[in-house]
Amino acid sequence: MSGLPPLYPPFRFGHVEEDLHRGAYPKPRNFRFLKRLSLRAIVSLTPEPPSAALLEFCTAHNITPIHIRVDKPKEDTIPLSFPKTASIIAALMDPVNLPCYVHCIDGSVVTGAAIMCLRKVQGWALASAKVECTRYLKEGALGSELIEFVEKFNADIDVPSALPKWMWGGHVSFRKHAYPAVRLKLPPAQQGAGGGAG
Repeated sequence: MSGLPPLYPPFRFGHVEEDLHRGAYPKPRNFRFLKRLSLRAIVSLTPEPPSAALLEFCTAHNITPIHIRVDKPKEDTIPLSFPKTASIIAALMDPVNLPCYVHCIDGSVVTGAAIMCLRKVQGWALASAKVECTRYLKEGALGSELIEFVEKFNADIDVPSALPKWMWGGHVSFRKHAYPAVRLKLPPAQQGAGGGAG
């Protein structure tokens, strides 16, 4: 009696939050695994739009594909801008897109930079974000360019009208933001409650 085929998670797969997952570019062998996550969105941080196979998988399972164009990393450079990183964070913390899987090509530098900046916005200590990020890097150590990018991250982030529990406890009304360089653009109805940008 043959059982079900094995489940293969994407390369460098990991849980960021209960309904937010990260990893490398999904291959067809990963689709059964991803289906079990009941995803609403897949955010692709890649030079080219998602493959036909990935788009077909998204269509078949009512998953919204979100492509944010990001070049391949080159030596000693992070191929992200602060505004683009802000748009990635806004997509990841929007409940409309959760559960969500975010990936770059290899699940390493680009995804790592985006998640470290997300952690910064969440109020994590940079040291804790560094420890988490090193688990997904080829060399097991952060390059100085990645650390510098996160340390200097400075952007306006569009805050959705609702938030997941893991983002400031699910409330737009929160204490003064831990990182003044990150400015929050609140929905009009939340401007008074949130106290404006952090």
